[in-house]
Amino acid sequence: MDAKRIFRVSELLLYLTDEAITAEQMQELESLLLSDRTLLEYAVDYLIESNIIRRECRKIPAQESSAEMTTDFDTDLWKMLAQFEIEAPAIEIPQEKVQKEPVEMLKFERTPRVVHKSSIYAVIASVAAALLIALMVVLKPVRPTVAMLTDSIDAEWAYSKSELVHGDLLRQEELTLVKGFAEITFDDGAVVLVEAPAKFELESSSMLFLSSGKLFSVVPPEAVGFTVRTAQAEIVDFGTEFGVAVEESGQVNTYVFSGKVRVSSSDQKKDKETLWLTQGQAAATDHDGNLSRQNSMHNKRIFVQGIETAESWRSYLDVNLIQNPGFEQGTIGDYTPEVTGKKEVGDVAIQGWQDETAATVYTYHGSTDDFPRLGHDPIPDNCGQNFFVGMTDNEIYQDISVGQLGYLIDDGNGLSFKLSGWLGGYDSHKDSLLVTASFRDKQGQEISRTSIGPVSAAERKNQTMFIYKQADGAVPTGTDTIRIILKTTRSYGMADSFADNLKLVLTINKDISSLLR
Repeated sequence: MDAKRIFRVSELLLYLTDEAITAEQMQELESLLLSDRTLLEYAVDYLIESNIIRRECRKIPAQESSAEMTTDFDTDLWKMLAQFEIEAPAIEIPQEKVQKEPVEMLKFERTPRVVHKSSIYAVIASVAAALLIALMVVLKPVRPTVAMLTDSIDAEWAYSKSELVHGDLLRQEELTLVKGFAEITFDDGAVVLVEAPAKFELESSSMLFLSSGKLFSVVPPEAVGFTVRTAQAEIVDFGTEFGVAVEESGQVNTYVFSGKVRVSSSDQKKDKETLWLTQGQAAATDHDGNLSRQNSMHNKRIFVQGIETAESWRSYLDVNLIQNPGFEQGTIGDYTPEVTGKKEVGDVAIQGWQDETAATVYTYHGSTDDFPRLGHDPIPDNCGQNFFVGMTDNEIYQDISVGQLGYLIDDGNGLSFKLSGWLGGYDSHKDSLLVTASFRDKQGQEISRTSIGPVSAAERKNQTMFIYKQADGAVPTGTDTIRIILKTTRSYGMADSFADNLKLVLTINKDISSLLR
């Protein structure tokens, strides 16, 4: 230990206990103690012992002064001794030469008192307690990191002076999410999406304790065994996607989206119950630890299953999400009835669509009246060069992934859609075309659907033409994919059903600028 530093600490502690320390000296003392654990330990011992000594001293009763002198005093004797001192001859005492050694002079400056005498002992005790707490903080083992905050949306944390940001490492600690969503990736590989309000504790790199709120977890093969504990239940994963919700009543609901989990009662006062759950199954554990199977909650909003940083939403909102919506990409079919002997367009693969049927693409610039022609028939504005032709009973489709918008879809923020397009037919022919938006979950199961069309010959007044159709509504919760389907129904001959300029546009009635990171 540095002698000068400990001497200075001793000096400052002396000022402190002698009620003479200034604010600047107190700040210097704090700086020294925080810079060296040994000095801190020394100061704690000093103040504790000083406080004990002063406390014991207060127990000693004060001595009462005597009002009268009781000892006899011989005045004549003292006068005789004084006279002898005056008259006695001087006596010389030999002087020894003493080797003088240099002595370091220490200068102590006594500064004005800044602490009232009546409170000095309380101050000493308080400082000692504060230093003990500081010592505990310094010596306390650092808790290991077990996870990372990998994403969040509109997240607000309790008991935190600074907001957590993406990439922050998380230790074994208790956290409270007041608002929004937070994605946490554990060191063992499990990914947990927590929905506010929620209170939880990160217990290890493969375990979480959920006190209240909801979470959705995706567990890859390398993280099998990831465990969510609650006061009533323990949920152990075996490679799956599952959700856990702790209600205000204390009931714990567990739902499995894929794979398998084991749910056990954590009630120690009774025999532990265990249920195995697989895809689409659910269980509830009540406040008393009773475990039971539940009906599937598949079509209800239960958990938000995915988020993306809000910046990525821009590419999905207020734009047409359909690929090759006007059938301008790729090649067009040939129409040569004089060669083939058939009034039908040659089949082509339609780019951007799953097309395994006779559906095809033709041009507005053809030379025949058998199909809509530019300058001859009513056709859509900004129609481009080509349009879709059904040809026969068929169905083509394309899938649009919207899982990145899970927060907007599932958190009730008013995500809306509009499906539109120009649909038509030939003359009085009754062939028809239906355009459908099928909203599907992560397992590919349809949640709901909305369609436009068909356009009847009567609606077209038996003319070769297109009519604009549209439908709108709210994107249903749980949607992960929107499948756009074109379904043709033939009445006879070639199916003269047409489509062009299809659109699927998503919009929200909320300003997302505040959510952008």
